[in-house]
Amino acid sequence: MIIGFTKGVVCSISTHMKEISQETSKLTVLPGAPVVSVLVNNRLGKLAAASQNVVKFATIPDWVELTKETLELPSECGNIAKMNWTADGQILVITTNRGHVLGYLMSFPSLFDTAGKIAILQTSLNEVTFMDFSNNKQVLGTMNLEVEPEILKLGAYHMAVGNANTIYFYRFVDNSHQMLTEKELVNKKDYFGTIKMMEINSRWAAVLSERRCTLHTIEPSNDPSLEERKFPANDTEKGITWISLTEEFLIMLDEAGRLRYYYIEANSIVADYKLSLIHISEPTRQAEISYAVFCLKKKKKKKKK
Repeated sequence: MIIGFTKGVVCSISTHMKEISQETSKLTVLPGAPVVSVLVNNRLGKLAAASQNVVKFATIPDWVELTKETLELPSECGNIAKMNWTADGQILVITTNRGHVLGYLMSFPSLFDTAGKIAILQTSLNEVTFMDFSNNKQVLGTMNLEVEPEILKLGAYHMAVGNANTIYFYRFVDNSHQMLTEKELVNKKDYFGTIKMMEINSRWAAVLSERRCTLHTIEPSNDPSLEERKFPANDTEKGITWISLTEEFLIMLDEAGRLRYYYIEANSIVADYKLSLIHISEPTRQAEISYAVFCLKKKKKKKKK
């Protein structure tokens, strides 16, 4: 149990029977000033306590004060009236007695992906950094994005940035794999429904949304043999729940437990398996191959009479 006191202190009170009502931890916000709000974010493992125009943070359950994260509101904003923290821990919203509403970015999900020796890392809300892990993590450059990414994928030549139902495809190296000074936006594509999964190789992109997989070339082409393809082909087939992509194959799993290997060049299904699945691991991100681990239900043996 956590309690804020009028003298500017926040305490953790034990509810275990052997030490019930005993103080186990304490955080001083502002001595002598009443604590007006206390929040706990389990996702971040942090506590926030406010008094007058100051918010202090501590880790939980060990209650180590995070002095570098202390917030002090501008004096013209007045004192803190209420606070609210989003469940994912990203935004802390504060209202004051003078009618101000302030939003503070407390964290953001750091997305990353790799392709060969190159890695890409989200370093701010709309910025990514390219790094060469074969050369002591050398920074190759940064890039500002049009949107805050929810999905980030890296291929041999392209980077894909997904947000809601839209994906931006950028070319980041030339044909000899030299880093481009200016990353080129080669395609922007909208999909039906929210994007659940995305995979890219050196030429193709596979996108899963609303139980349908769309396969298309990253850079638009007028070649009829490279036209967009959708799975399942009709509404009578089960929806797709999982995808993976190699240089040659699109691998799909549907709601009925059918695992299918689609050979891109031949435009045909070359393998079809019926599985009884209980779990699928995340696919590997190797440049040459891609595989996943499938955990299958064990069939019960019939007892002989």
